[in-house]
Formats: sequence, structure tokens, C-alpha cells
Amino acid sequence: MDFVKDPKVYPVVFTLDRRELSIVDNKTSDVTFMASGNRKIKNAFYFYDGNYITDVDIASSSNMTFVTDGKEVIFEFLADSTVLDSANFNLKIWRDASSSVLARSGENVNLRQVPWTDVNTTSSFYSSNSMKQFNPVVVNDIEYYPSIKIDGIFYPEYYSSFSVSSIEIYPGSQIEREVINKTNYGILTIVFILSAVWYYDRERTLLVITPPPELQFTNKYFSSRMFFVKSGKFIFRGGVNNNGLAMFDGVLTQNYVLSHSLNYGSFCFTGIDTSDSSLFFRIEDEVIIDDNGYCAKEGQISQIYLV
Repeated sequence: MDFVKDPKVYPVVFTLDRRELSIVDNKTSDVTFMASGNRKIKNAFYFYDGNYITDVDIASSSNMTFVTDGKEVIFEFLADSTVLDSANFNLKIWRDASSSVLARSGENVNLRQVPWTDVNTTSSFYSSNSMKQFNPVVVNDIEYYPSIKIDGIFYPEYYSSFSVSSIEIYPGSQIEREVINKTNYGILTIVFILSAVWYYDRERTLLVITPPPELQFTNKYFSSRMFFVKSGKFIFRGGVNNNGLAMFDGVLTQNYVLSHSLNYGSFCFTGIDTSDSSLFFRIEDEVIIDDNGYCAKEGQISQIYLV
């Protein structure tokens, strides 16, 4: 008995054509970032649409200094010697009235703080008198008295825009800054640069306009990141190697961003120039990654995202 139906009597309603199906959308990709030349990445984070992918676990005490809720952070700079050439410069960060964390030149400190809810969050920056109590340096029978000036540069990357103006601190002085407004959240990177100012007198009132070339001081650098947290907005999916490469899992791909009408993410990092040990901060806006994890920006075809 023939069970095949006559197609003229029983016409086919539809046919299943051959098609290529993608079972899972390639929403995110693993991406490696690097800096060019003598520069190496020290710490970094990637953010998009109010979410932050970080290179540290903000819930872990091993890489994070927790600030007591409602307490003002105090950044204090000190020198441990009266001889300028042999002095070590330290940054002591007070998280409350009795506990602090110490950093040496070139180091970074991560701070975790919950933004104040009633007023804007404020931090204080202080340079101790030890930063000017150095012995004089004699050049051609003239005594020159050094003092260390601190420049602080702020790089806020917040959910809602909030600017923080730079500061200039001289020994014995203190400056306060509102570092984030209430109900806001995000990451504030601060780069501190220590440089020498020379005077003719011990009281440091007669400024040397053009110091002789024999008076040399290699600038010192510190950096600090303040994580102003909000629940569910910070994800630990990144890391920075000793060779200065930053690897992140979860960077949104180009097609997914376009199909969902999202904003491209941005990559932010503090780097070190190994030629002079200087620290700097940089942002790579509109990080564009294709579905294969390659850089989708024109002229950049390497899987390593050059910034």
C-alpha cells in the first residue's frame, strides 16, 4: 500500500528552507588592553551604561581599604628624613580617626566608600611640615632651601556628571574638596605629583625663580582610586598583569550594542611611564569590539586593543 500523498491533491502548506541559526548571541567578549611605548597599565576599569567592570574585587579586604560610613577621608603626605636626597615620601590615608593605610611613591591605594546620602561627600588633603623641613643644599657657596609642592588631579567617572577641580598643596596647609554629590556613584581616580620648590631662606619666603641646574629633584607620584559604590553596579571581571596588560571579560560587542541601542563602553586606566616613573590617567572612549573579540575601530585589527 502506498502511503505517499499526492501533492496535487494534498498541497504542501510550507517548507522548511535551509538556514544558519545562531543558538546564542555573542553579547560580550574577552578583551586585552595595552598601552604603547614605554607605558604600562597599573590599574583599570571598563564601564558602560552605568555599570563598572573592575580589576579588583571591591568586596575583598585584601585589595580594598574600607572607609567607615559617614567619615571623611584624609590624605596626608609626609617625608621621613631632613635630607632631601635620601628622604622617602609617604601617603597616609586615614579611613577614620584611628586607622590608616600607607603608600610609597609609585603605589596605588584602592578605597571603598558609600556616598553620603544627606550631603555631598568630602575628602581632605594635607601636607605635613615634614615636607619643608629639609637641610639646605649648597651650590656655589649659596644655600638653597627645598620645599615639596603637591599637585592633585581628579578624574571622576561617575554615573552622573560631577567635576572636581585640581588642588595645589604646600607644606603645613590643608584643602578640602567635595569629591562626589549625594546619591551618585562611580570611580574617582586621583593622581598626586610631588615636585620641589626652592627658596633662599629657611622660612621659605624668598622664592628662587630660576634654580641652578645642580638643584635636581625627581618628581614623585602617587595614585588613589575611590570606589563610591552602589549595589549591583560593580562587577569583578578584570585584571592587570605585571607586564602592564589589562584583561577584561564582559566587554560588550559591537553588534549587540547596535542591536540594543546601548552606548559603547569606555576603558579607563592609570598607567606608568617606565622611562621616568611618572603616573598618568587616560580614557579610551567608544571601545568597539566585534563579535570575535577584535578591535572594530578602523585601522586597528589586532586582537589586543591598542589604546
